Amino acid sequence: MSKPYWDKRTKEIHWNRYIPHLNIEIPWPEVTKEEEEHESDTRRMNVEEKTYIPSLFMRPFPDTVIDELRGKYSKFRDRHERDYVEAKKKEDEEKKKFSQIKIATPLKEINKRIRFEKKQLGKTQILTDEIMEKIGKTMVKSMEGEQALKAHWATKTVADGIREGFIMPPPSAPLNSDAATKTVS
Repeated sequence: MSKPYWDKRTKEIHWNRYIPHLNIEIPWPEVTKEEEEHESDTRRMNVEEKTYIPSLFMRPFPDTVIDELRGKYSKFRDRHERDYVEAKKKEDEEKKKFSQIKIATPLKEINKRIRFEKKQLGKTQILTDEIMEKIGKTMVKSMEGEQALKAHWATKTVADGIREGFIMPPPSAPLNSDAATKTVS
């Protein structure tokens, strides 16, 4: 092949073709503009005529091709045939029936009876006067303990709390500062 060049007459880029290592130029085939028409040729007006107009009611390809493109039994498939959906619904119903039928062994019956008795005992249990008295005493003790702590800390300073080990001093604060002498409320 030669270097491409611009032909002014045809206003196109051309090049010459050569046989490698022999430098023999290969001529371009002659272009004939007239084409012969035969009876078997399709006429231009027939070629441009629209014979197939797709609609939204028609599928773009046959149903059997869908099964080939998508996995027929894939778990990611969201559209199935009606027969397949009905069969799956029947399977689900059968599974529900079999899951409801349970074999009662003697051990299961005993455990069921014990659970039922425990539920009955839990529902009938009432707070007696003794239990109420114990709960009241515990509440009074906790309130007395809180009041005693408040009274104890009302007279103490932060420095006293640090010395007794109840309050941790900040890492950079000295014990004799003005902040350490404030009372805790």
